[in-house]
Amino acid sequence: MKNQNLPDLIANLFEFMENSGVNAIDFHMVYRGNEKLCSLLSPKISRYFIPIGEHSSRSLICYWKHIDDAPLDKLPLVWLDSEGTPNSVFASNEHDFLSLLPYDLGGIYDFISSWESYHEQPDNYTYPLEKYDSSALGCLIEICQEDNPDYTLFVQWLNQSLGIKICENPAKLVGDAISRFPRLKPWLEKKGVR
Repeated sequence: MKNQNLPDLIANLFEFMENSGVNAIDFHMVYRGNEKLCSLLSPKISRYFIPIGEHSSRSLICYWKHIDDAPLDKLPLVWLDSEGTPNSVFASNEHDFLSLLPYDLGGIYDFISSWESYHEQPDNYTYPLEKYDSSALGCLIEICQEDNPDYTLFVQWLNQSLGIKICENPAKLVGDAISRFPRLKPWLEKKGVR
């Protein structure tokens, strides 16, 4: 990613991750991102995405250039799954993305999957805003704190250095982002993923 001109918030995140040694979230800088992107999508389609990070599953977090000349800080962030699903917008911008990171990429994956499942079969799945009530979110945060010894340091850094607080309603934020932009899964299918 060092060859990309990243927006300040994302550049600051990478600088913090590199310099602090803090490992508080399952988000990793992606190296050879375009190569990894081309393993998921055809070159014709991959040009619409700029990978910025990856999950330990090798799923990618990317900017989606759905508008050709838009600056990066105006583009949504998407999850491109290494196993095929979900592929979805989940944050309208990098500020929203960073406010979701305290839930770890595993939590973000769960929010996306819940919305995708609900959109595809609403009668068979719980409405995500009901599923992720304050109790469920509290459990997610507890799991993140237990799994990540540097969790508190990361959250403090987000707040003190970037002025970003943990998103209070992450399922709503993800749902709003999905609603605000074209649905990525059908867009990929229309363009011909491979």
